[in-house]
Amino acid sequence: MKLSIGAKRYLRRISLTVSMIVLLPILTGCSMSDLLNKNAEWPPKNWRQSEFGSFSPDVTASFDKKYYAVQTLENKEGSKTAYIRVTIYDSVTNAIVDSFLTERAFDFWGVCWDPKNYDLWIQSNDVGTYCMCFMEGHWVRDVDDSYVFYYKDGVSYQEVSHPRHLPDEIIDRFKMNNGSFEYNNVYNQDGKYYAGKGSYWDESSQRFIHGIEICEMTDGLSKRVFFYTLSYEIYRGVCWERDQNNLWVRLEDTVFCLRYDNGTWRREDSAKRPEYIALAYNWDGTIKK
Repeated sequence: MKLSIGAKRYLRRISLTVSMIVLLPILTGCSMSDLLNKNAEWPPKNWRQSEFGSFSPDVTASFDKKYYAVQTLENKEGSKTAYIRVTIYDSVTNAIVDSFLTERAFDFWGVCWDPKNYDLWIQSNDVGTYCMCFMEGHWVRDVDDSYVFYYKDGVSYQEVSHPRHLPDEIIDRFKMNNGSFEYNNVYNQDGKYYAGKGSYWDESSQRFIHGIEICEMTDGLSKRVFFYTLSYEIYRGVCWERDQNNLWVRLEDTVFCLRYDNGTWRREDSAKRPEYIALAYNWDGTIKK
């Protein structure tokens, strides 16, 4: 598999990171807590200038510099594909506190610590953003609301949990590139509907059909009420209009509106996009013109 220039740069930075972890404490006689600037602002300014936003492939420290995270390459068991393993160290003793495998290295964008606690956020091009929550000394992946389905009275339902939302202080690469459009499931203003990527098994073609699904929430459960077929390869995110049930969809080369109309949605290419729905953001969070 031929790697892109970005992927090669990312793997090169990881190699340098591993070398730094091994050599710097030996050469300087300092622990990692000494090497990490305890008075540095969060997030560091240089992160704002990078192509990754707040998500970094380098060594990153928690808000109080108690822990630091290191990313290394590892082949998943039974697979030749390289994945990213994140290892958490104690900044004073350099002892390993926890370690876990994340996503494919080819798609990985980096990690970012929560600005107020020890949660660690993961961002990858193919799966989006999720949180590794700090629980009793370990990091556990936050709940995922995309894949737990069951059937009742012949209707497909989905058990919906509420994954944590990315803190506003974290500069999200998806938002920089995709503005107001969210890659993962997003709820409308009153929480009645949520929309995002979805799929279902089609018996006639004997294959999964992929696209955008809109689900309605009732008593903590969700029911799919609308499905729009499209390829995941061109999908870039969705965004609800304020105080409306209109859903805006961003693909690789176009943006269109799924206009709410009497209990269903219809595609409308000529709709005027509200100014507050941004196609991209600047580093300071302002809408990119």
